[in-house]
Amino acid sequence: HCKMNPGKNVFLHILRKRQPVPVDPNVELIKVTKLAIGVEGGFDANQSNRFTFEEKYEIYIHPNETIHYPDETNQLPELVKRSADAIIAADSAFLKEERSLMNVTWNGDIRPITKHTATLQQLNNNRQIPPNGWKCDQCDLKDNLWLNLTDGAILCGRKFFDGTGGNNHASEYYH
Repeated sequence: HCKMNPGKNVFLHILRKRQPVPVDPNVELIKVTKLAIGVEGGFDANQSNRFTFEEKYEIYIHPNETIHYPDETNQLPELVKRSADAIIAADSAFLKEERSLMNVTWNGDIRPITKHTATLQQLNNNRQIPPNGWKCDQCDLKDNLWLNLTDGAILCGRKFFDGTGGNNHASEYYH
């Protein structure tokens, strides 16, 4: 477009408005205190997003033309339309950075990548692990659970000296 119209630069203006999702005033919000899902102090696995995003796009041709995109695109060259579509479909730099930070942190601390992840075998046994409702595969305990990353077994941990804790199922499974 710029080669056909020298002196005119084309910009895509993206306006993103964050709209809060209405919250039921009768439901008390729980403060998240740990990076976990479906446990006390963690995120609610059934909670939907608290915000929706409304996006509007305009193509601005410098010095003085604004075209609402994609509503008024009849006069735009196909190359400009394809370029705008590609930009809109691409992940933003902010989103990429946010994802990369989420992959290397846990509870706000940097997570080192262990050498064992390169050799971790995961069996394809078609087991789907739900985000909540976990219980030991061998008993009905719902606390002190361990997830076997190789086969997806969910088992309870060690029994403590005072009789509390698990039933040693994870330890027995490992040995």
